[in-house]
Order: sequence, then C-alpha cells, then structure tokens
Amino acid sequence: MPNGINIVTTTTGIAFTYNIQYMANKKTATPKKATGKKAVTQKAQKQRKNMRTEIICALLFLVMLFSILGEFGLTMVVGDFLVWIFNFLFGVGRFFMYPILIYLLWHIFKTKQAPSLDMRMIGFVIFLFAMLILISLPSYMHIENTRMGIDTFYQHVKFQQPTTLVSGGGIIGVGSFLLLKQFTGVVGGVSISLFLLLLGLALALGRTLHDIIYPP
Repeated sequence: MPNGINIVTTTTGIAFTYNIQYMANKKTATPKKATGKKAVTQKAQKQRKNMRTEIICALLFLVMLFSILGEFGLTMVVGDFLVWIFNFLFGVGRFFMYPILIYLLWHIFKTKQAPSLDMRMIGFVIFLFAMLILISLPSYMHIENTRMGIDTFYQHVKFQQPTTLVSGGGIIGVGSFLLLKQFTGVVGGVSISLFLLLLGLALALGRTLHDIIYPP
C-alpha cells in the first residue's frame, strides 16, 4: 500500500506540475499572438493610408494637368471649367498657384502625408493672401464702392473674358481689397497689404520682420 500511495502521489505531482507549466506557457504565448495581430492590423492601416494618399495625388495630378492644358485650350470643357474656377478664385494669381500645387503634389507623394500646419505654412498662406490683394490694386483702386467693384469683376469672369488685370487676385483678392479700401482707403489698404506681405514672408522664412526689412 505505501508503494501504491507513493506512485499515486508522484503521478499526481507530475500532472499538477505539467498543468502549471502548460498554463504558464499559454499565458506567455498569448501576448505574442496579440502583438503579432496588432502588427498585422497596423500594417493594414498603413497600406490603406498610403492608398488614400496615392488616390489624392492622382486626383490632384489630373486637376493640375487639365488646368494647365486648359490655359492653352487643349482640354475642352473640363479644362475650361477648371481654368474658370482658378480664375474666379485667384485671378491672375492662379499662375502662381499652379507651381505651388505642383510642389504640394510632389510633397504629398514623397512623404505620404500633407504638409503640417505650422507657423511657416501659416506665413506662406498670409503671404499669398497679401499678394492676391496687391494684384487687385491697379484695376480696382479707382472703383467707387465695393458693390460696383464686385459687379465689374463678376461680369468679367462670367463671360470668360481673356485674362487681364481686371481678373485681379480673383474674388479673394478683389473682395478683400475692396473691403480694405472701403474702411481704410487706398493708402490704408495698401499699407495693411504690405504689412501682411512682410509678416507672411517673415513667418514663412522663420525670421523676424527686422531681418526682412534690414537684412543682415
């Protein structure tokens, strides 16, 4: 009987030890399995993100291609419509927007992400805004009131007249200049626009206004 008891006790101990080790191995294997699943999920998300980025790049490329070709009348209705949109928004300033959008396209395609909205980017946007206002100055500085100026711009753009300075900086530039002119006069509007131009340039270059006005 003692030998039988020892055999049973030993067998029970071995089985108990095996169960403990099995449970320990199972617990250890679970995080590895979870980690592997997480890595696969992250990879799939990254692939979807890259696919969305490439689709955006493809659409932006088509818009740019048809717009530029539309300036030469080579893309019929689609090109004419895109040129009209750019002319309405930016006027003569659209010729500055084309290379900017081409750079944006290249940046997104290269880095797989849109440019971050930091102070440099904000400065660049302010610089472009001020430039559109100043482009509108020659054709609209003698307009009596804001409504008359907007009507003049709209009639010019509505019938797709050839690009002239009447297009100004598009509805963005013309509208902003006319509002500044109404509340601050021509001199005040020009002064504010020049200040915004210098401020935007300083922010875009990461420098101070003093460095822009008085280069070292």
